[in-house]
Amino acid sequence: MKKQTWPVFLFGMGSLLFLILAAGVAALRQSAKVFNEVYELQESYEHTGQVLTVVQERLLEASFLVRDFLLDNGPRPAQDYAKRFAALHAESDHDVSQLGSRAAPDQRYKFTQLKDAIDSYLDYLEPIFTWSLVERRTRAPSSTARPPVSPRS
Repeated sequence: MKKQTWPVFLFGMGSLLFLILAAGVAALRQSAKVFNEVYELQESYEHTGQVLTVVQERLLEASFLVRDFLLDNGPRPAQDYAKRFAALHAESDHDVSQLGSRAAPDQRYKFTQLKDAIDSYLDYLEPIFTWSLVERRTRAPSSTARPPVSPRS
């Protein structure tokens, strides 16, 4: 009687190849899932960075608006400056609030703190737009309102 081991060998090799294939497919699915999670995190990070850059630019524009108002000796009404300043304030509040609502629950307090700090800064500057021309000349810091000019040598 001749023993034939090839069916056992074939079954063993087939099972081994199936297990290797199944492990490969599972690893591929898991890596695709991890890739998608990382991609979503990257997209969120980039969006947050873009919005924070816009908020930073608005704060800079608000500072320039205050400077321009203090230096303006012309007839341009203060309401024009105040309206633009209020619009910048509202846009910044909206953007930071939107970021806070999209953030993870344990990170929302950071956006609340940022919003409070921005509000505090802009609320501090807002009364400047009620100053008259005389008040602007007397109350504005001399280094801001009238920068020193030295003659060229």
